[in-house]
Amino acid sequence: MKTFVAFLLVSLLSLTASVEAASVTPSTPAASAKKPVETDPEKGHFQTVFEHAFSFQKIRTDLDLSDNWLFLTLYRDREAAHIDLTTGKQIGVDAHLRDPVFVAFDPKTRNLLVAQGNSRDYYVVPVGRSGPPLSVRTGLNPSWVGGDPSLGYYVLAGAVHLLYRLDKREGRPLDWTALGDRVRHVTLDTEKKRALFPLYRKERLMAVSLPSFHRQTDVDLGNCDHPRQALFGAGSPETEVLVLCRDGIYSGNPALEDFHRLSRFRKSSGMMVRIGKTSLLAISFPKSRMIRLWSEKTHHFIRTLHLDGRPVFLQGIPGTLDFLLVLDNPLDRESRVSRMRWVPDDNGDLLLPPSGAGELSAPSVKSFNPPGTSGTGNKGNTPLPANIRN
Repeated sequence: MKTFVAFLLVSLLSLTASVEAASVTPSTPAASAKKPVETDPEKGHFQTVFEHAFSFQKIRTDLDLSDNWLFLTLYRDREAAHIDLTTGKQIGVDAHLRDPVFVAFDPKTRNLLVAQGNSRDYYVVPVGRSGPPLSVRTGLNPSWVGGDPSLGYYVLAGAVHLLYRLDKREGRPLDWTALGDRVRHVTLDTEKKRALFPLYRKERLMAVSLPSFHRQTDVDLGNCDHPRQALFGAGSPETEVLVLCRDGIYSGNPALEDFHRLSRFRKSSGMMVRIGKTSLLAISFPKSRMIRLWSEKTHHFIRTLHLDGRPVFLQGIPGTLDFLLVLDNPLDRESRVSRMRWVPDDNGDLLLPPSGAGELSAPSVKSFNPPGTSGTGNKGNTPLPANIRN
């Protein structure tokens, strides 16, 4: 009898332990891992990846992402050169040219297209192969050159307001269209195969299909004062296009012919560039020697970067949160080309360079602490309150 009672007691204890074990969820690495913390891209800081100094002169840039090169036109040195896009170290000189003012690289033909200021010519420069630069005749004062393998390449003759379409193989002009006004920057849309032209004096936005040169729209920009540049918005179709004007940022849809001001500036603007695919725009203010970070979500400035020179040119680097900055310092007789990076807080993964863009060692990244401006309450990387605008 005692043996039977002991057997029942042991069986009951074993059953209780089995039920308790079954009620506990087994711990696995997936279950115990913490959920990833979502990062707000509007919270972060700037870093300088590299900075390369030149003698004081007009410098413009374009990219070769396959070889990780940055092409430059050096106006005073009369050169087209290239440097390493990761380190900023100079690699070589591609050609000695007269008055180079703008550059575009065609990855398909491996040619540099270089606008020659104060002339009626532009250059076609072979890259990585022998052969002299080819000088091609065009309209007066070529001031811009650019394009895309899917759209073709184009030259803007600034003095006569003509846009030329170039032959894909030899880079010679095929046909042209008249814009009728001064244009400071051309925006290309590879998806809809068109180009946007902010007309500086008429204060209108023209959209032209490519390569047919069919004029799609010619829209009045309302109260916009001297439009500089257009970018594509990241919001609704009603805000398809953002236009940077001297007095602020305007948005609208060219097809709807309705543009309105989103944000007003007290200081004269220069250029803008989108930070990656975020809702942030870096906007230059050359006379004020600063770059300000503007949020497309809130329509406010969230960061001000004071500089020791005039930011005269900006260019985004696809696939990254980086952009190129050309800075002029007349007092020191120096011009500098920098690769700037927006670093969101608490997310190092966003800093990794894209495939083929080279690796970035930790010592090559340094914090950017620009000198402040006397009498200014917001210096360096100090964020501005949300209610303070330029």
